[in-house]
Amino acid sequence: VRAGFDATDAASFRGLGEFDFVWLHPPYWKMIRWSDDPRCLANAPTLAEFFRRLRAVFRNCAGVLSNRGVLAVLMG
Repeated sequence: VRAGFDATDAASFRGLGEFDFVWLHPPYWKMIRWSDDPRCLANAPTLAEFFRRLRAVFRNCAGVLSNRGVLAVLMG
């Protein structure tokens, strides 16, 4: 988000090509405030909205995987 890339927005992924590996370490909702940007997952106003946005990130990342690509998510 800081660099202008919004992983919840499918348009951000256009033209990136395919990837064999995508690694994610999303925020845990409100545990740490990373920025004041309302697009940041950590700033979602409700838990339901956080999950809606997180699903969009997963969907968008899965959409740029190659046929044998792997999506890894670190949740601690």
